Amino acid sequence: MNTYSGRNLCSTGLLAGLGMLLFFSAAHGKPETDTRPTLEVWPQICVAEPNTPCQLDVQLNWQGTPHNLICILSDNAQFTRWCNNSNAVHSRTLNITTDKDIQFEMVDPQSNRIIAAATLRMTQLSDPSSRRRYRNPWSLF
Repeated sequence: MNTYSGRNLCSTGLLAGLGMLLFFSAAHGKPETDTRPTLEVWPQICVAEPNTPCQLDVQLNWQGTPHNLICILSDNAQFTRWCNNSNAVHSRTLNITTDKDIQFEMVDPQSNRIIAAATLRMTQLSDPSSRRRYRNPWSLF
């Protein structure tokens, strides 16, 4: 009889503990989300014809910066350092012509430290190969 009441008390205590856990997690809302700064490039991939540079408009979007003033650098000589002058600016559109990948870096203008990075990948279509015949030219029937 003692074991039965012990199990019953144990089950009741477990259920009460789960109820309290659910109550407190609901009362405090969602856990804090990750607030690391991000830099996104859209589209992420450019596909071009063989031996032809890729030409497109690319949008850079950023968020989560501590004071929202940032600079954008690139490993492509076509783009110079660009810095925003307003906390309200969170994107930039660039017209790009390239035949290789481009790395974009978001840096803190005060410390020149890299905060986030994104890459535009460039790929070229392969030459169409000759069509393979699925049926042999001869037949037994």
